Amino acid sequence: MAVATPKGTSAVAPLVEQIGPQIQPTEVREALLADVVALAVPFEAVRGLVESVPDWNQRIIIDATNAIDYKDFSPADLGGRPSSDQVAEWADGGRRVAFISGNDPNANAEIAKLAVQFGFVPIDLGWNDAGGLLHSFGGPLTGHSFVSQPLVGNSPAEMDLADRR
Repeated sequence: MAVATPKGTSAVAPLVEQIGPQIQPTEVREALLADVVALAVPFEAVRGLVESVPDWNQRIIIDATNAIDYKDFSPADLGGRPSSDQVAEWADGGRRVAFISGNDPNANAEIAKLAVQFGFVPIDLGWNDAGGLLHSFGGPLTGHSFVSQPLVGNSPAEMDLADRR
């Protein structure tokens, strides 16, 4: 089992002595490329570590962190989301979608450009009397979390996440 710490491989030596030779001191960069990565670091460090890997290729990440607010040793405010969901979002390369509709296609295109600047994947649903009703309050698209991810395949039956094995 590869074990890494930002303090370097020599800092892992006591674990090798305690547990045995199955512990292999490894640099952090190398450890993040393993098929299964267990994150056991302060939660504040997780995003930087996860985002330092350009492509997780559907590898497994174990979130062994605790999202703690160290000011008062209480649970960190993650907006009601579990920390593992945030880790997955940071790792999967997906981007939140922004639904757009309007009666002026040129205006929709300009809003789509703005959405991209803010990190969203714009989805133009067309005219207000059709697409607008889908994402207006109470419409079927409200209240759901949509993340755009790369897909492969020529038809819906063949489509799957890219690089999925």
